[in-house]
Amino acid sequence: MNRYIDKLECLVGMGRSLSTLSTCKRSRTSAMIFTTNCTHIHSIGYNGVPSGVSNDACTEVEGECGCVHAEINAIAKLDRCITEPCLLYTRTMTCIQCASLVVNTWCIVGVVWDNPYRNNNGLELILRHHIPAVKSNDLRLENRQGIIQNWMKNDTLRQRR
Repeated sequence: MNRYIDKLECLVGMGRSLSTLSTCKRSRTSAMIFTTNCTHIHSIGYNGVPSGVSNDACTEVEGECGCVHAEINAIAKLDRCITEPCLLYTRTMTCIQCASLVVNTWCIVGVVWDNPYRNNNGLELILRHHIPAVKSNDLRLENRQGIIQNWMKNDTLRQRR
């Protein structure tokens, strides 16, 4: 169990470092999708203006800055032929729109996150659809061990709800 959590924490650290690539002037965040056995990174994303748009286009206005969210970028780059369950690491918990996309992304069976979003709507939606979400600094807490053990042995994709 401890070795698995060590691997999870290593991947979380890698995911955090991706936020330095963000081109958003207001908030730097990142996301990464990797297998539940922590052996393969499938996709990465960070927030920023759409491709081909000047980085100066970010308005810095909360909710209207014009940047694409990190989770959307990671899911957009995800190979559609994935046959193994994955976890989503996100530096900031998802907004409601990104949470809807997570719920519809059949290979994502869990979420690890660092910082809260400005409201809990995204987290509540993810949990309502039976996708476990664990705050990254809670990975070693005993009350999270059942969730993490399920990730360790999870070799099937979740059923669509």
